[in-house]
Amino acid sequence: MPDKQSHKGFVTRWLRFLRRFCPSDLYEGIEGDLLEQFETDLESVGPKRAGWRLKWNVLRFFRPGIFMRNTFENRLTNTGMLRNYMTIAWRNIIRHPGHTTLNVVGLALGLASCFLIGLYVRYELSFDDFHVKGEHIYRYIPQFAKDGEMTLQVQTAAGIAPHLQATVPEVEQAVRYTEWEEQPFLKWKEKELPAATLSLADSNFFDMFSFRLQEGNSPDVLTRPLTVVISKTIAETIFGGESPIGQVITYDNNLELEVTGVFEDVPANSHLQFSYLVSVASLPNLYGAGQTVLSSMDNWNFSTYLYAPSIVDLPGFDQRVTEAMVTKMKALGTFGDGEAAAAHWLQPLTDIHFTQGIRGDGPTSNISQVYIFSAVAIFIILIACFNFMNLSTARAIGRAKEVGIRKVMGAVRRQLVVQFLSEAFIIVFVAGVLSLLLFWLAVPWFNNALGLRLTFEIGNDWQFVAQLLGIIVATAFVAGSYPAFYLSSFTPSATLRGGNPKGGKAGFRNILTVIQFSISVFLLIGTLVISSQLSYMKEAKMGYEKDLVVHFQLTDDLEGEKFESFKNALLNHHGIAAVSRGSDVPGNITGHNIFEVQVGEEKRIKAFTYITADYGYLDALGIEVVEGRQFFREFPTDETQGYLVNETLVKFLGLDKQPSRVAGTPMRWLYSSSEKGNIIGVVKDFHARSLQNKIEPMAIWFSEGGSVGVLKLNGNDVSGALAALEEEWGRSASGYPLNYTFLDESLGRMYLAEEKSMTLAGAFSILAIFISCMGLIGLVSYVAEQRKKEIGIRKVLGASMVGIVTLFSWRFVRLVVVAAAVTAPLSALAVDEWLANFAYTAQLQLWVYGIPILIVLLITVAVATGFTIKAAKANPVDCLRNE
Repeated sequence: MPDKQSHKGFVTRWLRFLRRFCPSDLYEGIEGDLLEQFETDLESVGPKRAGWRLKWNVLRFFRPGIFMRNTFENRLTNTGMLRNYMTIAWRNIIRHPGHTTLNVVGLALGLASCFLIGLYVRYELSFDDFHVKGEHIYRYIPQFAKDGEMTLQVQTAAGIAPHLQATVPEVEQAVRYTEWEEQPFLKWKEKELPAATLSLADSNFFDMFSFRLQEGNSPDVLTRPLTVVISKTIAETIFGGESPIGQVITYDNNLELEVTGVFEDVPANSHLQFSYLVSVASLPNLYGAGQTVLSSMDNWNFSTYLYAPSIVDLPGFDQRVTEAMVTKMKALGTFGDGEAAAAHWLQPLTDIHFTQGIRGDGPTSNISQVYIFSAVAIFIILIACFNFMNLSTARAIGRAKEVGIRKVMGAVRRQLVVQFLSEAFIIVFVAGVLSLLLFWLAVPWFNNALGLRLTFEIGNDWQFVAQLLGIIVATAFVAGSYPAFYLSSFTPSATLRGGNPKGGKAGFRNILTVIQFSISVFLLIGTLVISSQLSYMKEAKMGYEKDLVVHFQLTDDLEGEKFESFKNALLNHHGIAAVSRGSDVPGNITGHNIFEVQVGEEKRIKAFTYITADYGYLDALGIEVVEGRQFFREFPTDETQGYLVNETLVKFLGLDKQPSRVAGTPMRWLYSSSEKGNIIGVVKDFHARSLQNKIEPMAIWFSEGGSVGVLKLNGNDVSGALAALEEEWGRSASGYPLNYTFLDESLGRMYLAEEKSMTLAGAFSILAIFISCMGLIGLVSYVAEQRKKEIGIRKVLGASMVGIVTLFSWRFVRLVVVAAAVTAPLSALAVDEWLANFAYTAQLQLWVYGIPILIVLLITVAVATGFTIKAAKANPVDCLRNE
């Protein structure tokens, strides 16, 4: 208990406790009475008993009638004033229709853009998250790390999955999956089936992955050879109301596939996409090979997925998988004693969509793009919020007397904040309703522009609807908070005697305007950079001719002499310059294999990109030979022992440093049964894939069994040449559809992701500038209206129209200059980061940064000049007349 020396601190603590619950209008009187009583008790009964009495007296005031007094009053006040707030808010909104329209439209556009980007981001982040076992599924990725070079690839041998399941205890299930590169010709009772993706998978595919079967039994549908499961869409298109189970589909006119199941269409957010799924047990029939092809370690065409539910230590599991595979590969003699063993990476299923740079992978995305467009959504909504803040604070002078009168009549600041926030909520609510309508209308356009399948249904997606409503409420707080707190801060003495709050702090409004300009400039720079890089990739020299080159899938009928007859018939047409065949065409060359090359005294075993080609392949594509020769019929050994390599392979192996020529260097495909051959020529480097990838070491060996036909047109009669192709195809490959594509078109599809990015960036850049212009128009018009008297005085004193326009325009032009100074270096850093994703990049010119700044500057000058001229044309007498 406190003594005489410490009673002051003791009293202070208890009075502080009283202050926490006691209404402010009662506290002063109660405090005085308590202190007076305490002093009396201190003299009469001593410090100890005086302290106990003080405690008791304080606690006596801790009762509902005291600490709830303000609450009851505030509830009554708030309830009674709520209708008044809404009435006043509505009157202010309809009294200024131009201001209201700018706010509502700007906020609606900003919110709708934010919703669209949110839908896109949600889609990107949802890839492969619907698989029940997905958390424990890994894709096996071989990594060939030799001589400092790292190669990652999706393709694995057919025998790897059963080998890992048998040798690694943690692997409970292993699934092989491959997308069939050749598009087969499928029929049912003479009815052609739609061309769609056909894949092969193991019998436990539907057990590991959560693709839902509508018909068929999951463990049985892919067990037997020559069985196929089809999508719901294919089943409805072909079989209508008839059950497809047990029906027979003809495959390339020579195999019969029994339909054993129907699955729901594969979701768009799956990295595996297929419409027909054939059993892996069918592989011997499709290849015309024995059963050993199912356990072969030679033909690397499959993706391998492992299900390991008991994994706790992933690095340890990864190491055990690596050891099992290295042991297997060394036993097969794949690696020599002097070579580093292959490493192996277990890629989590949910990481696949955002992992780039893996050879043979399907379309993937870049997580940085998700971050960028998320930032764009935030930028656009901030621009709209800044517009609201700017216009509201600029109009502050019109509300100053209202605030003063309300405060004189007893309103506290908290009540005024609620009032002004209510106005913001009404405007944002109207904008939110309009934004949802715009969002719903824009989703189809968004899907068409980006080639997506995004869907939004209010009745079936309450979680996303709740997120949208949360964004609307947050926007209302962000947009309305500063104007509410600023307007409620006016003092009655200043406003009621004619004080002028200057329409809000100009410094803060200038900062908001600079941020708006900066965001607009940044988005425009991004759009131009993406456009420049895309143009560069489409127009860059690829090392081969891509114009007037047609490629198409060949059928099994066009083999040997029959292809030669087909080829000679086409060459008789005056519009066709060359006809050839190969395993693929540039842009889509992803296959690789392992070769043995004699480098000096050392035999080196390396994995290279490869293609097969016939005699006329290089001529058809205009690929240049820089040393040696290409394949010629005059050299029969070329068919089994001749190899072409590119310049990068020569440098990679160090063949350019040996004294002898590269041509003649011993080389062979490691798994070939034929004798060791030689390099017969070196081709000039060309891009096997897109410009996002570096040119890799490549080998070309001869084959007359390539599955891709190549046609070089000379441009004399393109339509006639294509008609001749269709006619000769119908004669040589009767019953098979012809689907040909121009090479430049197929190469253009490689850059769909960049085109989508450019479309998005361009659309949202224009939108951001439009929203900024709306705010700028409102702000400039209001500033011009406020400064009418100043303009009138300047005109009376002899100022010219040009001088007035220059003076008032400079106020906004300097903000653009500041925005440009801030944005340019930040944009340069962002551009360098984005371009780092490409192996070959365009040389950006200064105009990429200058044009966006000039566009924003011209728009600003035009808006400022227009409203200043309008104000300057007014009669000075009218401007200077007193109220």
